[in-house]
Amino acid sequence: MCRIVVCFLISCFCCNTLLGSPQWMLDQIAQDLAPFQNGIDEETLDLIMAEAYPNKGFIRVKIIDGDISTITHSERANQTQRISKWLNNLQKKRSLPDVDFIISMHDSHSSFEPLNDKIDPVFYFSKNKNQLGDILIPDHYALNGYSSLTKQIQKGMKAWPWGAKIEIAFWRGSTTGGDYNLIDWKKMPRTQLVMLSRENPLVVDARFTGFCQGADKNPEMLENTWLLAKKVSEADSLQYKYLVDIDGNTCGWNRLYWTLLSNSVVFKQQSDNIEWYYGILTPYKHFIPIAHDCNDLIDQVAWAKSHDDECRKIAEEATRFALKNLNEDAIYEYFYLVLLKYAELLNFQPHK
Repeated sequence: MCRIVVCFLISCFCCNTLLGSPQWMLDQIAQDLAPFQNGIDEETLDLIMAEAYPNKGFIRVKIIDGDISTITHSERANQTQRISKWLNNLQKKRSLPDVDFIISMHDSHSSFEPLNDKIDPVFYFSKNKNQLGDILIPDHYALNGYSSLTKQIQKGMKAWPWGAKIEIAFWRGSTTGGDYNLIDWKKMPRTQLVMLSRENPLVVDARFTGFCQGADKNPEMLENTWLLAKKVSEADSLQYKYLVDIDGNTCGWNRLYWTLLSNSVVFKQQSDNIEWYYGILTPYKHFIPIAHDCNDLIDQVAWAKSHDDECRKIAEEATRFALKNLNEDAIYEYFYLVLLKYAELLNFQPHK
């Protein structure tokens, strides 16, 4: 009788949690888990780990009666420590279900193999929206916490109110998103953004702050010193009214968080790469969209300058969004819901 009462109370707790959770969270999780409605077998997880190799950064996590254990195919020992820290943080807020899952510590699925038809239940920080089977969780920056970054942004917001901001599209970043030592390095979106800046310096201020991923071996890039500029802090970036978010190897990670929070307007590149909360973001409500190759950025900046009141409202709405949906409680609520709904699909009882 006691066991029945306990199970009933746990069931009520889970139902109440789901009923109080934002619908957009539940929708994204349901979409990610849709390929596995027939269940997830232990043999499937065993096979994924058996086929894994170190640079996939796969870590298998088991939670049984609140006890967390890990099996790794990653060369970085500190990655298991990160996961344990996140789960311990979550355990302070929620009672964790018994669960057995695999998480990739890489940026996304495409970091180690091309888009394919293989459907494996693996947790990722971001994904191509067309990749079935990839289960999104908040990225490592979000799970580690935004408190220090948030303080910097709030400082910048006070220093640069809307009316004092410079009407220029601003970006700083590194040469990620491909091999910059290849002949087509000029076709990469980040390169195109920087070149657009050189052609239109009164409209766009975009430069690389460091060379990597082949750029440091590309003679043509090394000769063009105008491609580089010093780093600018997040707080000082807020002096610009228009902040560009553009993919590197995948999504912009914490950059989109702080630019949404900034009370400047985000000019977000159209992309198939998504994170856990991208599905609720709406063009011209939370950001201004720009083409994948940034070829319409000049026109979009011109539109923004002639619609300043609308842009101010977009910036304010984006800030409200970030404060409501990207705070610590919301981040860990999403993480918990993923674990809870994923655990319901297991066709076996997790064991040590």
